[in-house]
Amino acid sequence: MIAMCTLWLANAIDILGGPCFVFGLDPFPALGVTEAAVATNIGRACGVLYQLYFLTQNADQFRYLRLEPLVMLGILRIGASGVVQNLLNTAVWIGMVKIVAQFGSVVLAGYTIAIRIVIFAIRPTWGCRMPEPHWTIV
Repeated sequence: MIAMCTLWLANAIDILGGPCFVFGLDPFPALGVTEAAVATNIGRACGVLYQLYFLTQNADQFRYLRLEPLVMLGILRIGASGVVQNLLNTAVWIGMVKIVAQFGSVVLAGYTIAIRIVIFAIRPTWGCRMPEPHWTIV
């Protein structure tokens, strides 16, 4: 639940802050497309601070913290394909931004906002799985 609330907080700050910094909605000055990155970083930083707050509330839990190299290796082996997939997605996104940037900053801002909306809509499906049916056939 904390992870989902963190995503809600970070994305809400990002979505609300982006247009404020780009277009200069009160009380923010109009700073342009570059400052949309500031809104993203502020949102992510707030999400991290929110997580750290909950992590540090129960200091007793740190006595169970230790490194398990074999478990870590297994996780790395399982996650390697996901890393490659994310690297490919990022490379494609960077390529698209390079192409769209040739049409000007207004087009790039619109493209960036549209991509953020799409990612916001798709992100819940990345962490969800279909629930098992709870009925039995007699």
